[in-house]
Amino acid sequence: MRYSLIVIAALLFAAGVASFGYADALAFYTPPAVSAPLMSKAPNIDGLLEPGEWASAGAMSRFISLSGRSEPSAQTEMWVGYDAHSLYIGAILHDPEPAEIKAEATERDGPVYRDDCLELFFDPTNQGEKYIHFIINSLGTRYDALSHDEAIDYRWEVQVAMLESGWSVEMALPFEGDIPPSPASVWGFVAARNVPHLGEKSCSSRLLKSFHEAENFGRIIFAQTPAVMKLASLGDGTLGDNTAAVAVTNLASEAITAKVNWRVMAPTKHGNAYGAEKISVEPGKTDMVQVPYKISQDGLNTVQFSLTDAQGATVSRTPPYPLALPATGAELTELEKALAAALRVWSVLDDSDYKTQAGQKLDTLLQQWRQLAAQYRENRKTMSSAELMVMQAEIADLTARAELLKTELDAHMQTQAKAGFSVYPASALAEIDLSGGSREFALAYLEAARNCRAGLQMVIVPFLSRHTAT
Repeated sequence: MRYSLIVIAALLFAAGVASFGYADALAFYTPPAVSAPLMSKAPNIDGLLEPGEWASAGAMSRFISLSGRSEPSAQTEMWVGYDAHSLYIGAILHDPEPAEIKAEATERDGPVYRDDCLELFFDPTNQGEKYIHFIINSLGTRYDALSHDEAIDYRWEVQVAMLESGWSVEMALPFEGDIPPSPASVWGFVAARNVPHLGEKSCSSRLLKSFHEAENFGRIIFAQTPAVMKLASLGDGTLGDNTAAVAVTNLASEAITAKVNWRVMAPTKHGNAYGAEKISVEPGKTDMVQVPYKISQDGLNTVQFSLTDAQGATVSRTPPYPLALPATGAELTELEKALAAALRVWSVLDDSDYKTQAGQKLDTLLQQWRQLAAQYRENRKTMSSAELMVMQAEIADLTARAELLKTELDAHMQTQAKAGFSVYPASALAEIDLSGGSREFALAYLEAARNCRAGLQMVIVPFLSRHTAT
């Protein structure tokens, strides 16, 4: 059995699995946006979000974890709206362990950020340079600053309430001089949450390392009669065809026509996809829109939804939600690399019984790889996450065996009689004549170490060619 590097290349491409490095699906980012409607009636700021009280506000979609690679177990619901006097924020902060909620800071501008807290960042210029920062914990303790300047205090009203499922917040942030932003104004904005007892940090935008990444803030769009969009469900989030559910509310007095757009960013550009669903919503109604989308690659994907009006202007946009499927294809690529590395070493060994035995092992691994590659190529678009994980485990086992064989081949390459460094055992007390007629010692002259203890000394002959010298 003889293979060459040309053969292994042919084998890899014949399997039909692309051997490329997987890029990061988070490389592309479009900031999320929420429409803040002009509310006909201001909410009662008492910490309790009563039914219907926030019906005319803009509902935000659920948060994603800091880093953008997962969703938190403690989710947050939030509404945003405004009138001629103030910007209003309402939030329900769900918690699977409400008895563990941390609330220790009691002084204004104290370390409120160390507690379970809600943080809000506003950049009225939308330039990513300075921002207004508010924090509130479940005791109602406040923190406010201009960027990191805690000496600046703002006028704002806030109340909190404890719930069986967590806690809630209502805020009123008065506009300077009672002058609200003009319609269609856009502010930089992000809402964030710290849950120390769960070790979770989450936010309404894709922030990678810190809540203070002003360049990655989302947007608030001030609108008098906007439509509002909120993601209800991502569906199964598996390879192949999926269906998300998006709630679209028309707060205008006339029917609207619009589009719900979706974009999938995959581990490589070959898996990227986008599409749109046209909709029409009657005034004062909420429609649950079914939005089909497709995932064609395993590994980490993100999917993002946006609502655009009849003129194509963005009304609302969700964060990019991560869909982490088992990275079976990427790990199959790593298996191919491990097999290719083992085959390269095997192919340059001298013919011997060892090479024949190692070749049989390698041939078995290659046959198993071909079977897995064919199974992945033919079935991956219909495989569930559980099935991908089973294949992933098989690939991991096969990769470990290929790497072990490569290690054995390397060791044999280094110790065979006519390859690499030659090692000769001799008595530690023996006089070794390196200048004699021994051909093995003729290529190097080493002073043999003398050792008074019984044992072995190793005489290494460097630079000996694998082939017989002439």
